[in-house]
Amino acid sequence: MQQRGGDTDPGWGEASRYAAHLDRGWDHLDRGAVDAARRSAEEAHRLRPEDPDALYLLGQVAAAAGSPDEALAWFERALEVEPTYVSPAIASALVALYDLDAPEQAVDAAERALGMETLGPLDALDMQLVAAEAEIRLGREGHAMARLSEMPEHETLEAACRLVALRRDNPDAPLPHPDEMPDPAMAEAAAALFYDPDGEPNDPEEFEGVCQRILELGARLARTWQRLDRPDAATYVARLLVHGMPNAADAWYTLADAHMASGDPETGIRAALRSAILEASDPIPEFVPDADTLRGKVVEMLATAPHPAVRQLVERPVPVFVHVADRVPPELLLDGVDPRVAVLALGPRGGERDHEIMGLSVYRRGLAHHAGHGDAVLGVLHELLYDEVGHALSLSDDERRALLDDAWERSGRRVPASDGTDDDPQDAPGGRRYDA
Repeated sequence: MQQRGGDTDPGWGEASRYAAHLDRGWDHLDRGAVDAARRSAEEAHRLRPEDPDALYLLGQVAAAAGSPDEALAWFERALEVEPTYVSPAIASALVALYDLDAPEQAVDAAERALGMETLGPLDALDMQLVAAEAEIRLGREGHAMARLSEMPEHETLEAACRLVALRRDNPDAPLPHPDEMPDPAMAEAAAALFYDPDGEPNDPEEFEGVCQRILELGARLARTWQRLDRPDAATYVARLLVHGMPNAADAWYTLADAHMASGDPETGIRAALRSAILEASDPIPEFVPDADTLRGKVVEMLATAPHPAVRQLVERPVPVFVHVADRVPPELLLDGVDPRVAVLALGPRGGERDHEIMGLSVYRRGLAHHAGHGDAVLGVLHELLYDEVGHALSLSDDERRALLDDAWERSGRRVPASDGTDDDPQDAPGGRRYDA
């Protein structure tokens, strides 16, 4: 960074202060210090009220603070100043769909981003998925199917997975240059994987970051195909991910989910076991509460539930047993249980006591996956607990919806969908920040 200038060049000093506030704002945001990030962003905005970078940062701070309406306003203001600014265009689409549950607005915002010439191939896939997910929420499954079937980003994702596999097998080979590749999809994938926007080679950490994003986008694409009743397409995408990243637990989990949806539980269970084995050595994130805290929260949530059948679980002479473990045990995985389930109702199988709940298991690893970040943990636990208990007790759709409405109201989380679809909070990108 340039040094502060003297009185003869006041603009130089102002530029340095502005850049410093921006840098500090992003650094605070990366560390989760939202209040400090807001102060830095506001100082940058004070120095340059019409600079789109400061406006965009203010939007990201608002999103991190749980104020999506404010975030969207800042993103749109940045686009008014600079209509071709890709980052706030992407962020607007994500906030509209995942925070504001405004699918029509999300489609418009995604289409706006897709029309920008500087939009990269991975960002384009992100926006195609946002638009498709929004169209499904609007009941326009045909539009979503056509969008995904025709989008060129399918080829880019496939090329990226193949290039990652080649790089894994030949780590010391020279980096492929996009200009040397006759296939456009391979050229786009190589540019995204191996080079930054300025054309400089990515370092190993940057390369791994791009691979992680490819994995996340591929998993979302597979889930979207499943929702469109295309398990064949979902399985194909999941196999691409496993081919490119065979040591990634998320890739195998996506494949397990796809096989389960396609009616092939045996293959699905094998993939789920592989996912669990790969993940077994990973520590549970520190933001997940310990077993005693979670056990107490579950009892409290049951005792204050709006439905008497749920409250009865802790009011009866022998209260429900609450078990907290780090991970789903292998014997349950072999029985077809989702390796990333967070709450599981336990009870007799079959007979007159089929809908009786004897115990509840809470799995900290699954809770971490569903929550994504610390601020959401207890709210997600509330939702998943009421959802699991409602199904286990065979409550009606209206009764289960009332339970979830209560959980959402208590946690302050937004309802992911209000149209009765199967939208889940985990469909959204993790965390409360919407980076391009």
